[in-house]
Parts: sequence; structure tokens; C-alpha cells
Amino acid sequence: RVAASSQELGPAGLCDCLYAFARLGLLTARAGGGELERLATALARARAASAPEQREQDGGLLVALRQLDATGSEARLRAALVAAMRGALVWQRRLGTTQAAQTAFFCTLALDSPCFSDSERDEARKGLSQLLEQLCWQRQKWSAEDRRLVVAVGALLRAEFPELLRSGPGGLSRSVREALAELRRSC
Repeated sequence: RVAASSQELGPAGLCDCLYAFARLGLLTARAGGGELERLATALARARAASAPEQREQDGGLLVALRQLDATGSEARLRAALVAAMRGALVWQRRLGTTQAAQTAFFCTLALDSPCFSDSERDEARKGLSQLLEQLCWQRQKWSAEDRRLVVAVGALLRAEFPELLRSGPGGLSRSVREALAELRRSC
């Protein structure tokens, strides 16, 4: 459903979905066994306490989660996550700073996700590198939330993927590494 509606959602909607997927723990969840239903129940509780515009956005995610849990299809969950990530990365140049930070956070979590294959993790790594480069060029436009997300990305990379923070092939650019180091010092 996400893949089919990526044009309707546009860049902001896709990035909001990715960020919600990341917050809900879908990158580590397994379909079946009620895990997705528990996530849907948690989303329903959070949705009741949120602003009306957030409730509308989360309503679609709630329906999608319940459908995935009802079918028990881990493959469908994986396909939805991959399609949403690819869709957002296609829109990368059109993303604002908040959407780029949300997508970078998702891509960082995808690097270690059992839902993704090695080639999909590689897509996430390349997308993350490009998004962080873009974010570094737009630092003056960062909101507090953008900064918090980029700091979280840097912390996850230091803890789980220090090889990306080294110079050399496959690593992040020097400007990105310096920006992440500066953020770490300022926090």
C-alpha cells in the first residue's frame, strides 16, 4: 500500500511514514505472534493523545499495521519498509531538512535491520551518506528536532558502525564526519 501510494504521499508523507516506522520499532519487529498488533495498540494509544493532524497521519499506519498482522506476512512488512525507503531516497533532492533527518534516522536503523537483505542495507548506507551530505550543506536551516535526529544518527553510527566514520572507501565524507564530531562535542 505504501509503495502504491508513494506518489500520493509525496516526499513529506513518505518521510513521515519512515520516521513512524522507525519509532514503532518495525525494523526489528517480526510479523505474526501478535507483535504487529501490539505495535498497532501502542500507536492507537499514542494517536488518541496526539494533535488532530497527527491522528489523521497515524490512522493510515494503524490500518496498515493491523492488515499486516492479520495476514501474518513478514515478507509484506519487509517489502513495505523497503519500498518506503526507496521511495524517500528517490525524492532525496526535494526533501526539506526535517524529512532528510527523518529518512537518515530510518536508514541508520536499516543498516542493522534483520528485515533488510545485504543489498538493501547497502542501499540504506548509500542513501544515508547522501542524506547526511545534504543535511550538512543545510545546517543553518536545522530545527531543534533535526539536530536531535542527526545527533542520534551520529551516536548510532559511533556505536554500531564506526567503520563508516573512518576515511576511506565506503565511509562518510570528511565534511559529514567533521559535522558529526562537532555535534558530539557540542552536546
